[in-house]
Amino acid sequence: MMKLVPLEDVFWFTRTAKAPSPCSVESGAAAEVAVIGAGYLGLSTALHLSEAGVKTVVMEANAPGHGASGRNSGFVVPAFVSALGPGRVRQLLGDDRAEQLCRLAANSGNAVFNLIREKRIECDAEQSGWLQPAHGSASADLLKRRREEWADIGKNVDLLDSDETAALTGAAGYRGALLDRSGGQLNPLGFARGLAKAAKDGGAGILTESPVTGIDRLGGRWRIRWPRGHLYADRVLVATNAMDGALVPRFSRSILPLVVWQIATSPLDSENRATILPRRQCSSDTRRDIFAYRWTPDGRLLTGGLGAAGFASPEAIYRKLLRRLRSILPITGPCKVEFGWNGAISITPDLLPRLYAIDKGLYAAVGCCGRGLALSTALGENLAAFLRSGDEGELCVPLSLPAPIPGRSLARHLPALLLPWSRLRDSVECGRPPKIN
Repeated sequence: MMKLVPLEDVFWFTRTAKAPSPCSVESGAAAEVAVIGAGYLGLSTALHLSEAGVKTVVMEANAPGHGASGRNSGFVVPAFVSALGPGRVRQLLGDDRAEQLCRLAANSGNAVFNLIREKRIECDAEQSGWLQPAHGSASADLLKRRREEWADIGKNVDLLDSDETAALTGAAGYRGALLDRSGGQLNPLGFARGLAKAAKDGGAGILTESPVTGIDRLGGRWRIRWPRGHLYADRVLVATNAMDGALVPRFSRSILPLVVWQIATSPLDSENRATILPRRQCSSDTRRDIFAYRWTPDGRLLTGGLGAAGFASPEAIYRKLLRRLRSILPITGPCKVEFGWNGAISITPDLLPRLYAIDKGLYAAVGCCGRGLALSTALGENLAAFLRSGDEGELCVPLSLPAPIPGRSLARHLPALLLPWSRLRDSVECGRPPKIN
């Protein structure tokens, strides 16, 4: 795994209050549930457990939001990755389970913003909507079908024509777009730290700077060890996303970690803000090499993406992202990269979220595949209900055994290796280069 840029160099760090002070947990203490990982999934699960009266301790190797939860673009997307719609989810999971999971995804935007309002989380939240523009005619047809699929489960999504899409995005050449008004944007690190505070206020113990060094079974309970001591728990949820390392090898071998890069530009003037995303939606299109962008609260454009194999330095990736931004959007005047950073997400083979049963009472949850802000937050409440009752009927995701990915050591590099081919296919499907106003 490529080394992560220090959190202090991430743009969101400059706009976020300090993390809540950690709790003191004595070595040998006991909890009903131990959650390993203080990202959205772990913190949301801990929050809902503690508010239900379940004694819960969260253990984090760094600080809340140190991983992908504090490093992403802050898009609140109430949907799965572009390749998955409700119809495909139904094929993969069957009608009943798919219905539960699709409804959770459909409502995940409102779940995030309602939680922010309820807990008074300060994270520059804007429920301004999420745009998914179509980069070609085939993807425009796909979005039409996708809108119908969401309508079948009661979710209303607007379908825009090319003129409406150009007006809302600022980019010419798109064939239309979906607009989900329940989505939006926020400060992702601020949201993670706000969840940590809410979980702590609700009664959860939060142990930071406490990397878990081992998990073993002792006397009918799980013992979780860290350098300063150990903790006992009846049930354990590993929610470390791509940062698991060698803690639970069976889990690690079942996912693909993927490094994603982000940049934030220098602040742009009012003319640019009036032309590009004038109503402050966030936008991520249907390209294989997704083009996603948004405004930050202080008037910067933020975008991100993968880095193709062979780039010599992060700076080369940042320059590439900036060139792409300027080639698609009608940016006027000076525009330079002022912040650049990276993060790691995890991908499951079928791109669906999963709950793995590692052993009796030991679980690992993963797989929001880059759409984790909304989906992980909503999923946390569902996992909390299961961890309270032990009833698999509570789950909207499959409970399965982890299955090692064949050729994982090579497969983890394929997205970067295939990126030039993906970009070529995207260009062909666009039919012409994006028009610059």
